[in-house]
Amino acid sequence: MKLKEVWKEIEDRRKCSECPLKDKSYPLLFKTEMRVKIMAITEGPNEEAKPEFIASLANHPTFTYLQAFFRGRFQPMLSGSGTYWTHLRKCFLKKGKCNFTSDNRKAIEECSSNYLKSEIEAANPRLIVAVGRKVAGFLLKEDKELGGLSLKGLILGGGIFRVKVCMSPIDVCVVPHPSGRSMFWVNLAKGRNSCDASRILTNISSKIAKSL
Repeated sequence: MKLKEVWKEIEDRRKCSECPLKDKSYPLLFKTEMRVKIMAITEGPNEEAKPEFIASLANHPTFTYLQAFFRGRFQPMLSGSGTYWTHLRKCFLKKGKCNFTSDNRKAIEECSSNYLKSEIEAANPRLIVAVGRKVAGFLLKEDKELGGLSLKGLILGGGIFRVKVCMSPIDVCVVPHPSGRSMFWVNLAKGRNSCDASRILTNISSKIAKSL
């Protein structure tokens, strides 16, 4: 299956019958004609906005965060950039005055299980950047050693893992979520492992740069 076919399935909600967001929201897709080298996966879009606004250094904190890891080369709106951005949950949680955050858990389960593996197979990236524990958990859940580790354990374990995703071995880089609600960064900076974590995150950024 090609990426265009996966996008069509998502846009037509072909596998969304059990998703609570099916008739409430719509998916965010960054569709570009390109050979995917690196796929970045985040939890999902929150407040409704146009793709060009979300993929804006001046306007969206997650995009800015990814730009730092990609050393300024994360360009999901630019054909030929080699970078592709997708999510566990494709649809927005907030549309105008409507807030669907209570549907988040179920929407993540349905959307990721129905579409993400097909999306990875179609994109066939050489590297996946998993942002946050939920994304890492989805990608590593079938690995007996890695699947049960905390986000901190994954980071301090090196942050870069060769795992089988969709039946094929692939490198996965695990990085913390940039959410302001997360205490990961604060606790890491205070802890005895802060120097190790800093070095590991620098290594991840180097791995990303070499894969582009």
